[in-house]
Amino acid sequence: MDVFNCTLLFHSVAKFKSMSKAAEHHSLSPSAVTKRIAWLEDKLSVQLFVRTTRQLAMTEAGEQYYARTFELSQQWQSVIDETAGSGKKSKGRLRIAAPQPLTNRVLAQVCCDFQKVYPNISIELEVAHFQDLPLSHADISICAEIDGFNSSSYIGRKAFNMHYRLYASPLYLQNNAAINSLDNLPDHNCLYYGLEKRVTWHFDSKTIHVSGNLRTNNTEVLITAAVLGQGIAYLPNELVSEEIASKKLLPILDEHHGEVIGTFIYYAKQDFLPEKIKLFIDFFKKSVA
Repeated sequence: MDVFNCTLLFHSVAKFKSMSKAAEHHSLSPSAVTKRIAWLEDKLSVQLFVRTTRQLAMTEAGEQYYARTFELSQQWQSVIDETAGSGKKSKGRLRIAAPQPLTNRVLAQVCCDFQKVYPNISIELEVAHFQDLPLSHADISICAEIDGFNSSSYIGRKAFNMHYRLYASPLYLQNNAAINSLDNLPDHNCLYYGLEKRVTWHFDSKTIHVSGNLRTNNTEVLITAAVLGQGIAYLPNELVSEEIASKKLLPILDEHHGEVIGTFIYYAKQDFLPEKIKLFIDFFKKSVA
């Protein structure tokens, strides 16, 4: 046994939260995995997991060891993948994390196009809450710019801007009073993202307080409600391009520009940036330009 390979096995157990699943993944017996984890714990003089009949959880020492060794294991795997693929197309596994709106409406298509060009790169696309990003176990995290971002461990590169505008369905516009100015908005049913009771929409010329009978923290729900004619929504046009093209949503007061939110790519600082990460970053920026 050696510390490095047992540490890689420890990462698998932490990922699957199961000795048996980790054993299956590495083509080992469960007893072999148990013995190697026990050997690693003895070598480190700490307990890495708390074991019960129902679950397996990392101890505080285990979490610290995982955080400190995960990046090293990923760099090691990237070196193996790229060396094995020298002279061939890039290969390996790429972990990408982003909030739900970006995964559904931007990344799903970009990843599909990317894998047509680089079929040997497998992708794990994880939906994550904005407040949890960047994810430590992801190669790349993509989200709106993080306020007060600490750049000591991560690099953030701007990919594109999202431009907020007002939208409503033809059905809503047909059945409700005309909207001739921003001052008309308080008289209409406004659908908004977030669960706050009082919502403010910001435009280049003024700020408007709005109200309505639906508020949600799910962008897909918001878009669907707007398409169904429930009210007016304040949305990034980059996320509703299909609805705009099919005229399921129509722009309202388009001369009034809303907020512009930068979308950034975050990845860990490292001496050796894997080729798969560089390829995806360049491909993503070109795709959304």
